[in-house]
Amino acid sequence: MLTLKQRLLSALRASAPLPAASLHPFFLSTAAAATPPAGFLVEDYLVSSFGLTPAQARKVSKYISHLRSPVNPDAVRAFLAGIGLAEADVAAAVASYPMLLTGKVDKTLTPRIAHLREIGLSPPQISRLITVAPEVLFSPVKISRLAFYLSFLGSYDRVHSALNRSGYLLRLGLETVVRPNISFLHQCGLTDDDIGKYFLMQSRMLLTQPQHVKEMAARAEELGVPRNSVMFKHVMCILYRVNAGRLNAKLSLLKKVIGCSEAELGNLVRKMPAVLTRSEKAK
Repeated sequence: MLTLKQRLLSALRASAPLPAASLHPFFLSTAAAATPPAGFLVEDYLVSSFGLTPAQARKVSKYISHLRSPVNPDAVRAFLAGIGLAEADVAAAVASYPMLLTGKVDKTLTPRIAHLREIGLSPPQISRLITVAPEVLFSPVKISRLAFYLSFLGSYDRVHSALNRSGYLLRLGLETVVRPNISFLHQCGLTDDDIGKYFLMQSRMLLTQPQHVKEMAARAEELGVPRNSVMFKHVMCILYRVNAGRLNAKLSLLKKVIGCSEAELGNLVRKMPAVLTRSEKAK
């Protein structure tokens, strides 16, 4: 009986919680790390430290709600300031790409900046790039695409303008969309300069699915504008902006107002492609 009593008492003592003083330091440090610092509110921090508006802070905080301290965001802010970004530019970058604040300065951001320097960007150009495409700091693939556009367009200023026009410029695959379009437009007699100017800087046709680009080229020929003509690139840009329904309405109106045949209409479009942008309403 005594032995049974001793065993039960021993079991009870073993199951009792250990006093804090007897816990191993590892368990104490783990418990402390899991507890958020008192008073750290992400939204308030974004407003006070980055100058975001309350509305912007609310939106950004949804993506970084897992952060439990300002340590990493502060490091990112200091890093961006160190490479030349003004406070307003840092705020704009964070507002457009909240995950920027989760990047590790030593493991992610520093190597990406080095990569950008390797493809020929200067520190001021890198600062400008981060304001319009901060996600590039997290993707070597996008940096490779950026290198392609630098070569194709010939200058960072032109690439920057293209990025401003199209936020998804670096997201599209070169091999599935961009290069096939360039190859086809070369077959149509256009130079790289033509393609960059008319199909990327003035429109986003280069980023359109290749089949759609071919359909527009066929439609231009139906209108009497051959691929090797001077006006082909202008007509293509217009067709990119005008859907099929509106285009047919415009053509019907022109034939009615002018009283011309299909051949005469084609001749008019060849000489004055801008006529396709006029209002459908007869005056």
